[in-house]
Amino acid sequence: MRAKKALGQHFLINETLTQGIAQSALDAAKDYPILEVGPGQGALTQYIVGKKPAFKAVDLDEDMIDLLKKEGYKLKPLSQSTGL
Repeated sequence: MRAKKALGQHFLINETLTQGIAQSALDAAKDYPILEVGPGQGALTQYIVGKKPAFKAVDLDEDMIDLLKKEGYKLKPLSQSTGL
């Protein structure tokens, strides 16, 4: 799937970098929940889900949500009008 530049999408593809970022997030958020905004194709999600019970991921791109749901992840769409 191609990145939608109108949504500012960029996908992480370097496994070593991705694992390092995910581990840093897990280490930094030991006592806090993690919110992943724009999980894209799940590069970080795959390393965080299951290791952190208080983990949520949201995305504006319903194509990405559908892709991750097919992989077995549970995501909810984030409405552009809702914001954070």
